[in-house]
Amino acid sequence: MSDQFNGPSNSSTAIAAGIGAGALVLLLLAVELAQRRGTLAEKERRRLLEELACLPARLEQLLERNEAVEA
Repeated sequence: MSDQFNGPSNSSTAIAAGIGAGALVLLLLAVELAQRRGTLAEKERRRLLEELACLPARLEQLLERNEAVEA
């Protein structure tokens, strides 16, 4: 039998990670399109990309808090 599913904590983490990755891709696409259209200043683009780079760590912190609450 596979250990693929070890309970709700692992499956909710996988779902959240998938949603987070999808949202990150869409946000990066939006920044790229805005830059190409000339509707996003370079300074703002850099700020947004820096914020987006922090998202994985922030999501990880949220998931750890959620797991601690569930335990």
